[in-house]
Amino acid sequence: MSDFSPLSIFKSQAKLLAREQGLKLFAAQGTLAQKAGFADYHEFSVVAQRNPNDPRLMAAVFGVKDFSEAIHEDD
Repeated sequence: MSDFSPLSIFKSQAKLLAREQGLKLFAAQGTLAQKAGFADYHEFSVVAQRNPNDPRLMAAVFGVKDFSEAIHEDD
């Protein structure tokens, strides 16, 4: 798996959240997954593997619904 895949980026974000807020990693993963519109982290990881272009993945990882929008973001 590429270090730049949505799943890898999401895992890095979850690790950071867990460290910053003193959460267990599974709790941080679940929180971020639900915030992105998934039922839980398991659903997120299945979708990430089967459909890496899912708009919910793009929103969770890059903050946009379409990857082409991320390319043109200023920050």
